[in-house]
Amino acid sequence: MKWEGKRIKVAGIYLIKSLRDDRIYVGSAVNLSQRFWDHRKSLLRGIHDNQRLQNFFNKYGKDSFEFSFLETCQS
Repeated sequence: MKWEGKRIKVAGIYLIKSLRDDRIYVGSAVNLSQRFWDHRKSLLRGIHDNQRLQNFFNKYGKDSFEFSFLETCQS
């Protein structure tokens, strides 16, 4: 997963995309920056709530994902 990015405190919709195929995970958050780091921490620890995402992460590693913001809005 490409972990670069700014820590911003805005609400919005985000996308986690596999760079190996067309799989995507779409979510929303009040604080996009915090949600990004929560995903990162859970995946690296092997305790993410989404077991399919965790399994894919375990198999292919963090560099097989891209995290991006699709839409931001005022919270």
